[in-house]
Amino acid sequence: MLMLQGKSRFANHWGYWQPYIEVFNECNPSGTIVESSMNLKVQLLALALSIVVAVKRLLIGFQQGRKTFLNYAEELARLMKKILLISEVSNLAIQLELEKEDDDDLSDPDEDKIRDGNANLEGWAGRQARIAGIETAAEIIKQDIDKEEGVDDIDHDDLHVDSSIASRTNVTSNTDTTKHKLFVSNREKEFVKGFLLGQSQKRRIERLLGTWEEPERERILTESVSIGAILQFRQSLSKLDSKYPFSYSFGKANMRDHCVQSSQSLYLRLLRQSPDPVLHFNTLGLVALQRDGILDGEKLKSLIKLFRPDRDGRLSLIDFVKSVDNVYKEMKLLRASVRSSQKIDKSFEQIFNVVFYFVIILLILNALGFNALVVFGSLSSIILSFSFMISQASSKFVEGLLFIICRRPYDIGDYVTIQPVDQESSFNGSTHWIVRDIDLLTTTVMYSFTGEVATLSNGSIANSRVMNGARSLPAYLYVTLRFGVDTSFEKLEIFREAVARFVHKRPREWGKLMDIKNCDVSTDKGYIEYMVVLQHVNNWQQLGSLFTSRSHARTFCHELSKQLGIRYKSPSLPVDLNILGSSGVEAVLGEPRAGGLTAAGGPSLGVGERGQGPPPRPPNEGDRDRVSRLAAESEEIRALISDRRL
Repeated sequence: MLMLQGKSRFANHWGYWQPYIEVFNECNPSGTIVESSMNLKVQLLALALSIVVAVKRLLIGFQQGRKTFLNYAEELARLMKKILLISEVSNLAIQLELEKEDDDDLSDPDEDKIRDGNANLEGWAGRQARIAGIETAAEIIKQDIDKEEGVDDIDHDDLHVDSSIASRTNVTSNTDTTKHKLFVSNREKEFVKGFLLGQSQKRRIERLLGTWEEPERERILTESVSIGAILQFRQSLSKLDSKYPFSYSFGKANMRDHCVQSSQSLYLRLLRQSPDPVLHFNTLGLVALQRDGILDGEKLKSLIKLFRPDRDGRLSLIDFVKSVDNVYKEMKLLRASVRSSQKIDKSFEQIFNVVFYFVIILLILNALGFNALVVFGSLSSIILSFSFMISQASSKFVEGLLFIICRRPYDIGDYVTIQPVDQESSFNGSTHWIVRDIDLLTTTVMYSFTGEVATLSNGSIANSRVMNGARSLPAYLYVTLRFGVDTSFEKLEIFREAVARFVHKRPREWGKLMDIKNCDVSTDKGYIEYMVVLQHVNNWQQLGSLFTSRSHARTFCHELSKQLGIRYKSPSLPVDLNILGSSGVEAVLGEPRAGGLTAAGGPSLGVGERGQGPPPRPPNEGDRDRVSRLAAESEEIRALISDRRL
């Protein structure tokens, strides 16, 4: 720094001693570097470039955040409501335990020694007296939910009148194996017949009018998304990665095993506060009880939709764990979908950066006085030939890019099927492929039945029909049955009513009975084919539960048809299982005997049966050996079967 002071030759020109770099010797007037036009251009270009890059990053970040917000904000809001409900239920368990401890502390120690189970029942009765309106409110809200979801309106009074049938219609369902048994006596059949004739005409009119689905209101994407909303959305997403997403009172839920264990523990904690062997929904209904003693109807409705108790208000352990597990799956799939969307946005930003910086380089060269068109013009022939080489691949790439970015037909974890547009779909569902990974070029899917993994090019499936089970409506399941042609209309009505009651008793599985329609009549074979159409509460994303429920419905329908005596039995056909001996072999082979007679004893006509067709082919040694070997094997099999029986 001291050497740069003053008027010395070194201070004016650092490189005065060399003639090669003129900017540092006397050829360049001292003190004019800053004032040169080139320096001004470089500084202005650097300033402009930094501003443009900053604006580009801000706009792209805001646009990507806005797109992610619009695609997943509503789903995240619904998920957070469910998480908050589970959190409040877990806090309720702690509150009930603290109340019980306070009651024990205030009680007399001598009385504690002689207390039995009746005291707990009295305490529970007192607690239930404070919330006497929960059960009534829950029943009203269940009816409202049934109306919203289109469930058949079966009057509870009618169900009570028909309690004898309901008590003798035993349908037992377990988690692993489910057996359906229907016991309907002749007296009860006559009772049901008279009961059906006295039914209200409402359901008959609805059946004649047909089903109707209200058109879904189109979701309008708002254009005004603030930066604060995007930041709040990202903060809410970060809560899903916590070890305790359902609150500390619930327990760990960062892995599925931890979530299942915590939900089991929560159920048992709530069950200890109940005198019943199965948890009743009234206990969970305490969450909807406000400080002033008024029930929050919306919260109670959300609780019913989340846990789906049965018609009696009971909630088993497996159903409680399933409800929490479904929320856990939604949480993990949503987080994976957002990560996949962010990865796609990052890849798209990299492609945009290539084009952006290429244009920036052209502008900088032009500003510095270089003609970039001359350079690229000389390379135009090479660029043109190369573009012809990759034209088809480029068009497929752009098509796949627009397919993923603009259409967004699926997310991570969705059950999908990809078919040609003109291919007919299956009634039994076809969403058997699970989306594992998505990027700008390919989509990785796995076949749900075998675990096979396939990689598909986005450009190749852009013109295909993509069916997404996660975005579908509640599934329609079909059960095909064959009844005899002599089946009466009264028995068909009994069958319809029994199936409707079967559906009504299982609100966690079925929405409603849509229809029972005749799809084929075969009088020559003696049967009429019917199709039972049932609406499930889940869509085709829950493929396993759909198959299980359909299996249960098939078993019930077949058992019911057997009990009503309307199941079709195909006529038996005569089958001769006798093993032919040596004479029988000759009869089969058609070997003629002496005197022009066949093995069957008739005259040899030289033609086929009934005098038609060519004469039978004369047997050879290979035919005789094959028939003899088959006869010997049949004798061995018969001997083996007889030994097994002995």
